[in-house]
Amino acid sequence: MSSQLKASSESPERRQLPQTPTRLTASFGGRAVWIVLSLSAALRILMLFDFCKSNPLAGFVQGDPGVYWQAASRIASGRFVSDTPFQITPLYPYLLAMVRLLGGGLTAVFLLQNVVHLFTGFLLGRFAHARFGGHVGLVVMSLFFLMQEPAVLVNRILPGSWQLLFLASVLSMTNAYAQRECFRRAAITGLLMGALTLLYPPAILLVPVLFYQVWRGKCLPDTSGEQVIKPVKGEPFGLSGKRIKHAVVATGVALLVISFATLHNWLACGEFIPLTAHAGITMRQGNALGSDGRYTPITGISQTKERMHEDTQRVFYQETGRVGSFREIDGYFRDQAWRYMFADPIGAIRLMVRKAYWFSTGRHYGDIYFPTLEQQDGWLHWLPLAPLPVAWLMGPAMFGLIYCAKQRRLSLLEFSTCLLPLIVVVIFWYSPRYRFPIVPVLCLWAGAAMANVASRVVREKWRYAYAMSILFCVSVGPVVTAWNSYSGFDRADLYRDVYTYNQGQLFAGLGQHEKALVYFDRAYKHAPDRYLPLSAMTTSLVALGRIDEAIETAHQLIAAHGGVQEAWLTLGGLYLRIGQWSKAETAFRSLLDLAPDNSPGHFGMWIALASSGQSLAGSSYLEKAVELDPLNDLAVAEYGLWLARTGDVTRAKSYLKRAATRLPDRSDVREMLHQITAREPPSGFDTNPN
Repeated sequence: MSSQLKASSESPERRQLPQTPTRLTASFGGRAVWIVLSLSAALRILMLFDFCKSNPLAGFVQGDPGVYWQAASRIASGRFVSDTPFQITPLYPYLLAMVRLLGGGLTAVFLLQNVVHLFTGFLLGRFAHARFGGHVGLVVMSLFFLMQEPAVLVNRILPGSWQLLFLASVLSMTNAYAQRECFRRAAITGLLMGALTLLYPPAILLVPVLFYQVWRGKCLPDTSGEQVIKPVKGEPFGLSGKRIKHAVVATGVALLVISFATLHNWLACGEFIPLTAHAGITMRQGNALGSDGRYTPITGISQTKERMHEDTQRVFYQETGRVGSFREIDGYFRDQAWRYMFADPIGAIRLMVRKAYWFSTGRHYGDIYFPTLEQQDGWLHWLPLAPLPVAWLMGPAMFGLIYCAKQRRLSLLEFSTCLLPLIVVVIFWYSPRYRFPIVPVLCLWAGAAMANVASRVVREKWRYAYAMSILFCVSVGPVVTAWNSYSGFDRADLYRDVYTYNQGQLFAGLGQHEKALVYFDRAYKHAPDRYLPLSAMTTSLVALGRIDEAIETAHQLIAAHGGVQEAWLTLGGLYLRIGQWSKAETAFRSLLDLAPDNSPGHFGMWIALASSGQSLAGSSYLEKAVELDPLNDLAVAEYGLWLARTGDVTRAKSYLKRAATRLPDRSDVREMLHQITAREPPSGFDTNPN
């Protein structure tokens, strides 16, 4: 190393680029690689076939997956810009829309994601081979295909599989740039980084790391394990102006790709929102009184993104008295989280440590999917052939991190890729989805550690010490996850009630209400302190025409949860469905006695009274409903129609305009607005509504 530096300083003519070792440039292939790929492809085909045949999730999506699928439908129909800024991963719905434009459905998406998964494993193995040589690439690829969570997510409408593909692509392309520095490779690296950010918004923090990585250059290990220097012709070592230009190109291309989301958000709402507009509420959900490191519900805000923004607008209005912009609402909830942390710094630090522990050891908990419970229910028959949870690779990966650091083979980009998901979890809250992007680096470091220890066990006298060290690291994960389950920290059956309720909602969405009732009943028996299963049971019973049972269940709900506002809403809504207006009025009056400022309760009173011919008596409730919640589109529409019929045309016009925009299917609203705009007497005009 010193002789190379000396030669470099003596004369430019003597500086020669050291010969790149053959093992770093050799293609990644061979019989063993193709055998692993073929076996993995066969396993994925079996898992996909089993999933489509036996798992109802293959035919229906709900929650966040449903939001992605609906967005893809909108995009496929030609509406490329939404009415709101991105509150989901920006690029993923456009990828789904491409499948829908080609006539594909859910199965086609799952098949495509399985192909993406296989290519990611190959790309990751190829990158590991280039970084470490030998059989490390084969080990890393095998570890990736044995991991449980990637095998589950390929058959979900979630962006995880694509995130891993672009993470592996960025790492691989950065290494390719290090081998041959040129503008084209720098630009491709920036393009991949931009696409990664659109699939994984926190990756925007990796853009400065990419700039440094390209500017600094990457040393390549030779066969002896030392570092060889890659000087640029005519430039002093380490201060290459050419590299700086390449770094600017890579960063500029990445930011240009990211600006796609920024432009969309500006067109949608006229606000500068670089990527997504939900970071504040997500941060608040993980940092509040009662937070335990996982998702913490906020009163009045739905758990799904379908209604989350409307709910946050409503809560913001109720607490501030004004309708806020997207940035204001996002900042409002983010400030709440910061205030909670600064009010109790010691408690906040403890909570962060708890989140980090969840990140390192969590296995069974999920905020959307529960593969352990699905496997117990016989819905994932082939999943045991992908047996490695993410938590089990944490120990070997830490061993590999130490090994890479000692050998000076640790890339800043690789380390940042590992650190970023941990930062996300610690700041927000633990979810398997938030931890998921760490998978490529875990496989890389764990594979490097195992291959290194295997070679040392064969060659060196301290072989037993090395063997025991890796054995310890490998055993840490299973032991800790077993302890978590035994102690109740992370036990699968703790989530049985939520999982069973979600399955009931799934069958209800498929129209299989008899099955849905079975799951709702099980969910209620698992957690009788939750009102949601009984509420959902009434809806399914009405759908089946079993009205008497629905009423009985609603009264059972009131008896068990009479102090819960939603229980009275369920009872009142049930009576509205079956046309028993007086009983609905009684239920809503009980609700308003419990919560006088409940906007849905006031709106329910309006419907009950208006339907029974008491519109004038109900108008005060309708006005109060709109006052309490000006974002309730149905109440706004009804109020606009009422004002028009009572002759208050000026006020009616503004409400009808809002309703016509938000409720395009309401023909009565459009017709009334047209009559007012044309200055024609509104139909049904009655100066004496009673």
